[in-house]
Amino acid sequence: MKMMKNLHNPFIELEGAVNVRDLGNYLTTENRVIKPHRLIRGAALNAVTNHDKVMIHDTLNIRRVVDFRTLAEISELPNQKIEGVEDIHIAVMTDLGHGASLEDIIAEVAKAPESNDWFF
Repeated sequence: MKMMKNLHNPFIELEGAVNVRDLGNYLTTENRVIKPHRLIRGAALNAVTNHDKVMIHDTLNIRRVVDFRTLAEISELPNQKIEGVEDIHIAVMTDLGHGASLEDIIAEVAKAPESNDWFF
């Protein structure tokens, strides 16, 4: 996957989630560029703080969290509920550890209606 020159800091600091980044400026498989602040990725949201919840909803304007983890992972560390944010599970990996690549996932997301409210 190619990345355009990054004109913004991709890292987003949350107290209870790690590896949170803005995937803006990546090129899709159709040579389109993901707009900054349209697609955010991060680890599990099981330990987010109240401050994080406000930032996710109000500052980052996220309205949907798409969880690509296995059902076993979700069962072990379920995401906390965030008011006004829909939690969606899309199985891209089996419990055996085989799954889709980041390129495959971005290609699928690129087909979705334009929105700035996705968190992965």
